[in-house]
Amino acid sequence: KYGKPHHRVAMVYKRSRNKELMIEHLNQAVAADAEYAPAYKDLGETYYLKNEATKAVEAQEKYFNITENKEAARYQLAFYYLLAKQFDKANAIFKEVINSSNASPVALKYYAYSLFEQGKFDEARGVFEQYFSKMKPEELQAGDFAYYGKTLEKVGMDSLANENFARSLALDSA
Repeated sequence: KYGKPHHRVAMVYKRSRNKELMIEHLNQAVAADAEYAPAYKDLGETYYLKNEATKAVEAQEKYFNITENKEAARYQLAFYYLLAKQFDKANAIFKEVINSSNASPVALKYYAYSLFEQGKFDEARGVFEQYFSKMKPEELQAGDFAYYGKTLEKVGMDSLANENFARSLALDSA
């Protein structure tokens, strides 16, 4: 009749990396108690890791609606929307998140990715520039430069795009 025991069993399966049984017990937890937030959170994370975007979004939306920690849940929901290719929803959340005082530069990166995928290349370029100004150079990844290069290419800045592609290749030739 309670969600917590099912959730605890699911966490045992999480440690043993048995995602299928973990999901089964998490679903039992929410079936027993539809207001048991931790089960929805773990369901969302598991589906996200399994690349099942639609299910991850559904679970995270339910978690967001019942959790007290709305800020962290909203941030995670934006990533799930991005995975599910729901760029309008992701961008709306990222726009709010990046203006908060404890916003991570990583939020800028994924906001730029989402804008790019939506075809908003000028906006993506501006967000990428904010991201690059806030990140430590040694923490930047090859994919960051590659995506920025693609963005610059779309706005007609081919020489700068090529410079970023070269930086990307220098970090990872694959």
